[in-house]
Amino acid sequence: YFLQNLYNRSMRVKAKLRFVTLQADRTAQEYDGFAEIGAGIVIGYAANDYDLRIEIDGDTVTVVRTGKDGYRLTLCERQTGSFDTGGFSVPVATEKLRIKREDGCIRLWAKYFLGTDKQNGTTVTVKATY
Repeated sequence: YFLQNLYNRSMRVKAKLRFVTLQADRTAQEYDGFAEIGAGIVIGYAANDYDLRIEIDGDTVTVVRTGKDGYRLTLCERQTGSFDTGGFSVPVATEKLRIKREDGCIRLWAKYFLGTDKQNGTTVTVKATY
């Protein structure tokens, strides 16, 4: 019982988050944020008018942005997820999803397509160092 409760508790630490996005061009952004490590992994940050959380649970990644321009994006390799925002929902085809946890670092790499058009994909790399 004690070990189960210990395992289910998450540890929240400060982290540096680096996002690199490839669409029509390449953008890179860095944020001061956090990492929570327990039964699952959560990384995120707070900006001026929104909060962003990336929840990693097994082979599923859920990105939740609350506040301005809020949305929920669900990714699971070779499956159809969704991009949900205020008034609409669009299917998301996840081509590849890689998650790697190392000592003091979490890396996430995803390639996905919004809707049914596989011409314009997005590749995102996230590195959280804590």
